[in-house]
Amino acid sequence: MKLTKIMLCAAVAGAMTLVASAATTNNNYVVLEKLTITGQAVVNQTGQSNNGKETKNTPTKFKYTVKDIISLLNASPAFKTYLAYQTSSNYTQIPSGAYLAVDVYDSYVWVVLKNGTPLCPLEGYDAVEGNYRYFGETGWDNMSAKYSYNNSTRSGSEQDALSEFYLNFDDYVALSATTINATATAGLKQSAGKASSGTQKLTQKLKFQGTGDVHFQGVYGSGAMKASGSGSGTVATTYFPLYNW
Repeated sequence: MKLTKIMLCAAVAGAMTLVASAATTNNNYVVLEKLTITGQAVVNQTGQSNNGKETKNTPTKFKYTVKDIISLLNASPAFKTYLAYQTSSNYTQIPSGAYLAVDVYDSYVWVVLKNGTPLCPLEGYDAVEGNYRYFGETGWDNMSAKYSYNNSTRSGSEQDALSEFYLNFDDYVALSATTINATATAGLKQSAGKASSGTQKLTQKLKFQGTGDVHFQGVYGSGAMKASGSGSGTVATTYFPLYNW
């Protein structure tokens, strides 16, 4: 997802923190990391005319957390249709207490219920609309890694550099759309414990620092965005849990 840049006097400052969750998807070697997000966009518009005189608007301030992003999604008719299709009409709103989580391995942002049950990813096909929707997405372009592995215990560790790592949100509202796009080089550290009875503990730590673009009610801005987090859970040993083994 790419934003068209508009020349504005703008500043965006954001901070994002990823906190671990033990929830897992149907993929039994994936650990979801619960998202905690705080950010702020400040955009100044100039060049408007009032009786022939240029004026400067009061700065638009847009603060956002996970709660705000969920509210944006719940207010979106497009998301309501998508969620109903993804959950066989069991849900048309993200329920109270639910949260967002990132699956770094399969590159999905998930809605997770309060009890830790994954509800659906924020991207997927909507048969009603006939489109593939990207309400929330994550991923990267390239990876380089250093790793170690013990053949007898299946334990090991890995340190990855993920280039062009991104985390994006879009409410798909045409006139008052809000999009948040962050891109950076991220560092991902992983470790897998000793295998026992077909499972082993997987721990992930992610650090992210780069540039975030925000589109809020027709106004664009860009600035710094940071993220960090860790997560752990028990995963099956039927598949090597680290990327480059």
